[in-house]
Amino acid sequence: MPGEGNAELRVPEPRKVLAILESRCQGRGMTNEISPEAARAALASAATTREAVQAEGRWMATYMLSFGLGFGAAALLLGLIENFWLRMGLFLAIWITFVLVMVRWASTRLASARTQARRVAGWWVGTSVLFAVVLFLGTDRFQGQLSYWLPAAALIAAPLVIGGLLERRK
Repeated sequence: MPGEGNAELRVPEPRKVLAILESRCQGRGMTNEISPEAARAALASAATTREAVQAEGRWMATYMLSFGLGFGAAALLLGLIENFWLRMGLFLAIWITFVLVMVRWASTRLASARTQARRVAGWWVGTSVLFAVVLFLGTDRFQGQLSYWLPAAALIAAPLVIGGLLERRK
């Protein structure tokens, strides 16, 4: 949807920035007149700022793609390793490390869209439900069988990967 990213990031259009600045400066000894050069500079600065904020707000796509692939890899690990203790030990060590690294990385992102959580929640729920269903159905019956776990891993990863690709386009 054109223009949706601007509203979500609450970055006003350059003309609105000038109007806001002008309205706040009236009555404080400033005139209503602005030189064409100063107007161009203010518009360019506002546009550059808006582009920077929008670019910084696109991190969720990478986050979703990474977690989609991580869920798929976790399903493969849990499905293909037959020894229970080895499977659980590896899964916990790798998954906890992965989640901590990803959450730490996400905490360093400077901007996020106001409606981002609502937009991406369905993709997260989809992957989580598929992960639970695939593990429930396959852990006893298909343990160690690549013919089950490879398509299952792709199915699990699909919602977050698709959501991440769609998010990247915004």
